[in-house]
Amino acid sequence: LFYQNKSMSKYVSLVPTSAHTGEGVPDMLKLIVQLTQERMVGSLMYLSEVQATVLEVKAIEGFGMTIDVVLSNGILREGDRIVLCGTEGAIKTNIRALLTPAPLRELRLKSAYVHNKEVKAALGVKISAPGLEGAIAGSRLMVVGPDDDEDDIEDEVESDLAVLFNRVEKSGRGVSVQASTLGSLEALLDFLKDCKIPVANVRIGPVYKRDVMQCGIMLEKAPDYAIMLCFDVKVDKEAQAYAEDQGIRIFTADIIYHLFDAFTKHMDEQLEKKKEESKMLAVFPCVLKPVKVFNKNDPIIIGVDVTEGQLRINAPIAAVRSNPTTGAKEIIKLGRV
Repeated sequence: LFYQNKSMSKYVSLVPTSAHTGEGVPDMLKLIVQLTQERMVGSLMYLSEVQATVLEVKAIEGFGMTIDVVLSNGILREGDRIVLCGTEGAIKTNIRALLTPAPLRELRLKSAYVHNKEVKAALGVKISAPGLEGAIAGSRLMVVGPDDDEDDIEDEVESDLAVLFNRVEKSGRGVSVQASTLGSLEALLDFLKDCKIPVANVRIGPVYKRDVMQCGIMLEKAPDYAIMLCFDVKVDKEAQAYAEDQGIRIFTADIIYHLFDAFTKHMDEQLEKKKEESKMLAVFPCVLKPVKVFNKNDPIIIGVDVTEGQLRINAPIAAVRSNPTTGAKEIIKLGRV
């Protein structure tokens, strides 16, 4: 275990964690920071090329829609042309303001922000720019330099989403998946693939009515898959009401395993429902040998020996006799057990 390991270079540290309670995650993060800060300092290398990742998208009073970004390498300046992933395609815009928190304050807390003409890696920065409404958390942010082709950068940014969309079931039959960030969507798709659950649609961000309508296509193709698995996202009230009206199930959870449990339980319930509906249609063959007749009128009560097969409730039974004239065998239906 990690707290017993006195020689990090010789032995691998094990950190027990729980996906249900979250225990052990702080210990794991502490160990990662410790290893990187103490043992990998010599491997750190600063690059002039901008490397940044979008962490969160939110509206801030006075600035409109903003994005929180981790700048790993390079320098960002006011007025820079940036490209990042959006729900409706790549977003191309110019940086209007680079905001950092006041000293000893966190970026996610509401406080007075410091305006910067430029910021240098590595740090977290809030970016205000036009057209950030559909920005996707977890996506890369790239800067268009004077010698760069904006279309090439746009294609590179969109390739992150293209990889995920390629995992969608080509037959068009499967559940709809929605997650809060690019990373969480990727993790959810990997998990569903391991569980052999087909996926027909994927989206990032809150669930709106249009998303439920797209999922509703499954009601005609495969009603069992008219389901939305939503990981760490909010569901709009109108979307929830529409889903209930159309018979579409929406499962939400902050833990992937809880989504899987809810989906599995739902599919088991659907299977039991189908069994109940079709039990009158299913026939289990059997051969009966009458032993004694207790009642010849309705209801007929006969004592029998089951010589072959299985005799079940609601099984149709019949008697076979030979026609005295033609000798052909005739079947006389006696009803159901």
